Amino acid sequence: MIELTNVELFKSLVGIESDNGFIDLHNDYACISVQYSLDKKLLEVSFQAVNSNVVLQFKDAVINKFLLVPKRTEDSCTLNNFYRGRFEANGELFEYSPIGERYYYMEFEEGDAFEILAQQVFLF
Repeated sequence: MIELTNVELFKSLVGIESDNGFIDLHNDYACISVQYSLDKKLLEVSFQAVNSNVVLQFKDAVINKFLLVPKRTEDSCTLNNFYRGRFEANGELFEYSPIGERYYYMEFEEGDAFEILAQQVFLF
C-alpha cells in the first residue's frame, strides 16, 4: 500500500515509485474498472498489467466532475494524467477543503476524465 494523499501539488502520479520498483500506470497498466459507492463514499479505479493488478482507492470521495466518452478503443484504458491540484470555490482557488479534503484530476487517452475531492488516496 502506498499513500498518495499528501503528494505535492501538480506532481504527476502516473508513475509511482514503490518499495517493489516503479509503477507506470500509463505505459504498463490498463484501467479495467471504475467503481463508486455513494454509501461508503469510496471510489476504486482498478488497473491491470501482464503480471500484476493495482487499485487506486479514494476514501471519503466525492466525484465533482465526470466525463465518459462512449466510444471505446484499446487506448480508452490508458491513463494520461493523474495529479493533485487546486479547485475553485466561490471564485477562489483552494488546495484543501475546510475539512481537509484534497482535489485530484484523472484523464484517460480517449477523453474520459474524473475530478475527485477525497480525504485519502491509496494505491494497493
